[in-house]
This record gives sequence, structure tokens and C-alpha cells, in this order.
Amino acid sequence: MSRAQLLALPTSGSAWTSLKAVADGSLGAPDLCDQDNKHDARTLAVALVYARTGQAAYFTKARDAIMSAIGTEQVGCHNAILSLGRQLGAYVLAADFITLSGTDETSFRAWLSDIRTRNLGGHSRWYVLRTTAGNSSNNWGTFALASMVAADL
Repeated sequence: MSRAQLLALPTSGSAWTSLKAVADGSLGAPDLCDQDNKHDARTLAVALVYARTGQAAYFTKARDAIMSAIGTEQVGCHNAILSLGRQLGAYVLAADFITLSGTDETSFRAWLSDIRTRNLGGHSRWYVLRTTAGNSSNNWGTFALASMVAADL
């Protein structure tokens, strides 16, 4: 989505009200081992509100949330790659929407580079995001591929 397209979107109505309510609420704690965690989606909501409004408080909240996700992955946690695949793409999009920069961007990119090919275990067959994205046609592969595309871009 281009900046012009984003800025053309309304800041009123039920969709905006719902998005802003999520952005203004608690994000919870990041946990890349919990496949049902919603911190990633809530972080993306904050980033979208920042991108649309330019209000510094949303930038800070989104940046802090993105950076707090780094390191919450754990080798061997149950369904590690499904959890990572479901969440990673939202953090990548959030980083793009807020234009993450400086040492935060450097750290985030280094982590992204590593996490895509790291063996996280937790499943007998799907334990590396890149491999799962390329070799699985089920929901694991779909989530992994979406996150890989986002991270690769």
C-alpha cells in the first residue's frame, strides 16, 4: 500500500474506531511460542494508526512492541514454526508502516535474517521457517510463506 493510499483512508467510522481501540489498548506480552498470541496483530494496529495520524506516541508504542518480540522465540517450544509463521509477518509490516530506523532497524533486520533459517524445533518435520514455507502446502506452510515474503521484502 502506498503512502498516498494509506493517507486516503478515513479516520472515522466503525473500522477506524475498532482499529484505534485496539491501538489504544493493552497489547499484552509478545510470545512467538504461543500460536494464539495476538500481540503481533495489536502491534500492527498501533503501527497503522501511527502511519495514518503521525502521532509520536503511537510510533513509540509500535517500536517498543516490535522490539520486544525479538527473542521471545524459543528452541523446542510446541509448534514453534506455526507460531512464528502466524506472527512474524505482522511485526515486519508494523516495522515498515512506522519506518523503523537506526539501531532498532539494524537489530530487527539482523534478527529477521537469522530467524528465517534458524532451527527452532518443536515439531518432527516443520522446524525451520524457510523450509516449511517451501515444502508445506498446509496452514503451517501458508503462514510460513506469508511471513517469509514479508521478511524477504
